[in-house]
Amino acid sequence: MHVLVAAVQLEARRCRSEGEVADLLRGPVQGAARAGARLVVLPYLRDLIAGPGLRYPTAVAGEVAREAGVYLALGLPERGCVGVLLGPDGKVLGQQRQTHMPPEERSAGLVPGDQLFVFPTEVGHLGMLVGDDAWYPEVSRILALQGAQVLLSLQAVRRPYSSWRQLAGIWQEVQQNQTFGVESCLHGRLALPEGDVEFEGRTAIFAPCEMTPGQTGILKEGPDEAGLVLARLDFAAREEVIRQYPVLGLLNPGLYRRYLPAVYTLDPAAEAGPPLPTGEAARPRAEAEVPAGDARAGAASREARVRVAAVQMRLELVRSPEEYAGRILGFAARAAERGARLVAFPEDVATSLLGLLPGIDQLMATGGLGQAVRSLGPEATVADVFRSLAPVAQQVHEGAFSEAARRFGVYVVAGSAILPDARGRMVNVAHVYGPDGSRLGEQQKCHFIPMEVAWGLQTGDDLAIFAAPWGWFGAPVCMDATYFETFRILAQRGADVVVIPSANPEEYNWWKALRGIWPRVQESQVYGVQSCLVGNLLGLTLTGRAGVFGPLELTPAGDGVLAQTEDPQGEDVVVADLDLGALHRLRRERGVRRAFNPTLYERYFPGIYEAAGVAYPR
Repeated sequence: MHVLVAAVQLEARRCRSEGEVADLLRGPVQGAARAGARLVVLPYLRDLIAGPGLRYPTAVAGEVAREAGVYLALGLPERGCVGVLLGPDGKVLGQQRQTHMPPEERSAGLVPGDQLFVFPTEVGHLGMLVGDDAWYPEVSRILALQGAQVLLSLQAVRRPYSSWRQLAGIWQEVQQNQTFGVESCLHGRLALPEGDVEFEGRTAIFAPCEMTPGQTGILKEGPDEAGLVLARLDFAAREEVIRQYPVLGLLNPGLYRRYLPAVYTLDPAAEAGPPLPTGEAARPRAEAEVPAGDARAGAASREARVRVAAVQMRLELVRSPEEYAGRILGFAARAAERGARLVAFPEDVATSLLGLLPGIDQLMATGGLGQAVRSLGPEATVADVFRSLAPVAQQVHEGAFSEAARRFGVYVVAGSAILPDARGRMVNVAHVYGPDGSRLGEQQKCHFIPMEVAWGLQTGDDLAIFAAPWGWFGAPVCMDATYFETFRILAQRGADVVVIPSANPEEYNWWKALRGIWPRVQESQVYGVQSCLVGNLLGLTLTGRAGVFGPLELTPAGDGVLAQTEDPQGEDVVVADLDLGALHRLRRERGVRRAFNPTLYERYFPGIYEAAGVAYPR
């Protein structure tokens, strides 16, 4: 199915009568209809409605939709903001109340909604993101798991405008849920009783990166001024993207059941530490997560700043344990020399130890790793190869990183290795070491790419949190950063820093890379550290740009980036200073948790995840 849709960047104009409202809407809606659009999306119009008889101008909008013969979505005032969807006959098909509002809006009498709806129509299954809901990933996830194919974002973005903040909204919601997105914004200056207001959003239509020009995730973007944005939604192409890489099909319901919705009631600034309030998961996961003498203290006693390092290193087969240890110690030395106290290494760094296997050169001569393993027999898996290496690999890998942490007196996230866990399952696991060389704990990867599923690996179902003098940090692995739940859980349990060891097996694309750690940092207001494995080996092309990221408000350029490598294929170490005091102030003054909606989360979590794998209407 192909559907032409229109997003309207509407010039802000005060309306004092039904006729003025009709005139405001009729021109762009009829223009979109003449262009062939079947769905027209308008912005949030609350500030435009001035007359006392215009508090609920739904009937006027319905008449405009009927005249044009289109589906019409727009945001209207009703004790807050409500998204209204009208059919081509002008009748109301449904309403969606904004679900996330900061305390000052609630204290002014605005009422948030506590339910989310998906509306089946001839132009697809539609869900609405009203106002701030576009920046709360819970909303889009719930809608997607209820079957939404198109997310409609109804906005009135006031200055000061940030293109980065807008990118952290509907664009990334589309990417992490593989939906379409249509965002409409107001434009221009409006005289209000309390003073002039200027609106400055960028209206656009989005799709998964894989089906857009240049893999940008943008089907069509509007100009700075008012006007129409038109794009055709190809539902068959979207289904093919999902078939090749089913993001929602690779969710981890076991992990979410452990923590959601209880984690939303925690206060990250509390001194009590990470336990959940009730149940088995209420207890700390392991004593090893809290180093001796390093028990959690109040925010006032923490160190205010810490320097961190992200390592970008090339995947190369090593021929001896000494060679492996030398590589690890060399990068750790570079980070320590620059003052880093936390050093993050990449995912799959221990794969270099495959070079210790007898006959590995002959095996690899048959092709890539997967192809080479298939040559061993129909039942063989990549996990079997790593299992055969595990007795040696574990000793060499852990020894090298323990020595690196001890020798340089730093915390080390040791990338990851494919090793058997206590239950004998082959897992992708990251180990964490303290400055004395002791192992503080581990983190199994909780979300896989399809290749790892084919390899025969098993996911973890828990998230560890580790203590340091400057705060708490987590170390989920690579694809875990594609899922907002990972960062939300860690941030609510008290993490100030989330480290992501990564190994991305594809050619580098800035937009696709932006789907990982960067939006997660913005959503959950933590610092992020990403290490990257790069190079061409084992039939894989690995690329990435290691970096350190922070909330937009805490980065010099306002772009969420504190430091990042330039070359997506070269080796490097980048460092940055994290201001934990500024992070805590941001959370107190403008924290995302101020608008949390526990009633909404209790309604849907964790049960909504049981829909994973059958979420997409056919």
